[in-house]
Amino acid sequence: MTPVNPNKLSHKQLKGVISSKLFTKVKFSPDGEFEKWKARLVAGGHMQNREEYTYAETSSPTVGTTAILTVSAIAAKERRKTAAVDFTAAYLNAKMKDGKLILMRLSRETSAILCLLVPAYSAYLRADGTMIVKLTKALYGCVESAKLWYNSISETLIADGFVRNPKEPCVFNRIVGGKQITICLYVDDLLITCVDESTINATVEMLRGKYSDMTHTVSNRLKYVGMILDFSTEGKCKVSMPNFLDTVVSDVGVTTSAPTPAAVDLFATRDADVALSTEKAEQFHSIVMKLQYLAKRVRPDILLPVVFLSSRVTKSTDRDWSKLERVARYLKGTRDLCLRLKPDDGLVSIYAFIDASFAVHHDFKSHTGAVITFGQGCVFFKSTKQKLNTKSSTEAELVGISDALTTVIWIRDFLLGQGHDVGPAVLYQNNMSTIALVENGQASNERSRHINIKFFFVSDRVEKGEIVIKYMPTDDMIADLLTKPLQGEKFRAMRDKIL
Repeated sequence: MTPVNPNKLSHKQLKGVISSKLFTKVKFSPDGEFEKWKARLVAGGHMQNREEYTYAETSSPTVGTTAILTVSAIAAKERRKTAAVDFTAAYLNAKMKDGKLILMRLSRETSAILCLLVPAYSAYLRADGTMIVKLTKALYGCVESAKLWYNSISETLIADGFVRNPKEPCVFNRIVGGKQITICLYVDDLLITCVDESTINATVEMLRGKYSDMTHTVSNRLKYVGMILDFSTEGKCKVSMPNFLDTVVSDVGVTTSAPTPAAVDLFATRDADVALSTEKAEQFHSIVMKLQYLAKRVRPDILLPVVFLSSRVTKSTDRDWSKLERVARYLKGTRDLCLRLKPDDGLVSIYAFIDASFAVHHDFKSHTGAVITFGQGCVFFKSTKQKLNTKSSTEAELVGISDALTTVIWIRDFLLGQGHDVGPAVLYQNNMSTIALVENGQASNERSRHINIKFFFVSDRVEKGEIVIKYMPTDDMIADLLTKPLQGEKFRAMRDKIL
């Protein structure tokens, strides 16, 4: 940034000046260890005129959790070395576009700090002690900063010979000496995997030459986007978030444990239930969002109750709080559980388990559960209330397949983009009537003629050889865990298979 004389700014320019904030916080590792104090100056991008920007200028991708888990599973399978790279103040490596004048006001305190660092800037102080600066680099908070940084880092990688995965713009690959090196990009955090550690080090040095202010760790136990990726057991990757789990349990304040995350009455609601106070409702909302963050990364065994509780955040009651406590008590008793990824030997195989529970919600809508794995441990898991009412369990199962199939296809295409020889994905279903509908590609009798043709697009994928559908008995259908609140030994058996 460079200071500007406010007396030389037009009235329109002064009206367009955005605010800024200076934040400080303590940063802890996923293990709960103190790392450092962190400070960041953030621009008030909410004050920028978004009509001056196109969607392409402000929309920046980040690597998805499914891609991270898939890359981690493949890294474990191929016994790759792993590394994490963190760029300090990454956005400041990207220049603001020419022609975009962004003026920002610094507070009295921040202006005083800046003048201590650069005494000449004192000449630009206003009467109230504040200062107006022109941004020259992509400061955090500006609407275009994330995209400018993504453009910078991706251009750097491509210039070094890396190629984007056609299905995931934040996964890059390069072949060096016959070995593939893979990079996952999540804003300013990189996950790098390769069989050859020297190739990883060479890539890190290339990045350091371009972006000097960065740290990197080569280890079989890495911290990456809030998760711990542990490759210390050969052929496996253990994914956990122990400190975050402890924080959530502490927020709820439970002292006992529970055998399952939800009782059989999970979906039950009553008009007589007492609404939570405003303060407790806000606490409920915050904790549920934390649980969702945990469930969608490393604890699919709590995903079903968390999805239900998420639907209650705007109308939470004392009954909902009790259900929240049940999830926390279960987590307290199963703290050491986590996701354990171990693909099968040989070619990478995709196994998709898709199930639906018919009319289990109060409005008689059904619930879909889906699990995708390469062998042991799932790289994708979904639990969701269906958006329309169905007239039979067969139709509910078909809608469930439709809901989840796009991800099955995406994972297969992603693996092909990674250069893997992948056969058809195996889709397991426990309803013979649904299997018949998929294989026929149309309704087979009067009772199923009402089913919308859009749910038969899976038949086209079967014909193309991308999907193979097979029968799986209900007792072995692990996606059942994500559709209804199972109890006892059946819950534990399903949970252990999913994890």
